[in-house]
Amino acid sequence: MFGFLTKSIAVVVPHVVAATGWQTWLFVAPGCLVLFIPAIVLFNGPWRRAARTPAAVAIGEAES
Repeated sequence: MFGFLTKSIAVVVPHVVAATGWQTWLFVAPGCLVLFIPAIVLFNGPWRRAARTPAAVAIGEAES
């Protein structure tokens, strides 16, 4: 999904800039960033690491 989105953006952005000019794009880009920030927090993705078990708990479980 991520690869599809990045390729789509690479195709769409030059067309938007050519049609509307850089001034409009400079308003569109921060707007997309504002939408992207909550997406990072709300969705699981490759940027999320799995929760690790503390070493003391893991050792204690192995001994018992």
